[in-house]
Amino acid sequence: VEIVLEVHATPQYPKEPPSVAIVDCKGLDQHRQKHLLNHIQTKANELSPGLMLVALCEEAVEKLSDMNHPDGDCPLCLFPLVTEEHQSETLPFMKLMSCFHCFHSECIIRWWNWLESSKQTGSSKSDNATARRNRGMCNCKVAF
Repeated sequence: VEIVLEVHATPQYPKEPPSVAIVDCKGLDQHRQKHLLNHIQTKANELSPGLMLVALCEEAVEKLSDMNHPDGDCPLCLFPLVTEEHQSETLPFMKLMSCFHCFHSECIIRWWNWLESSKQTGSSKSDNATARRNRGMCNCKVAF
């Protein structure tokens, strides 16, 4: 996950805790963004009226580390990346660094192998159909 966090301290700081907002975010859905902001704002209220800017940044890093697991379904097989019942038993997953899309490792490897075999067999018909079907989709670069 990646976020740009804005911590805004008013002239009344440190008597009043700063406000916290997410400016930019990758890899966190709205629910987890709200959870993170609530957690950091609660921490700010706990530490008030003391100095806390560095402590809030450290808290955000720690919380993001805890939340650094994929959310949602694998776009290839449409099964959950992490099942709610077995959050500790996640299947290996792969994250594309440019866009933060996540896939089960097995799914992306199977897709990659299919793509390579299609190129080797020279199936230009299927390549053209695939190109038309994939127009407008994420144009991520896959790197292993």
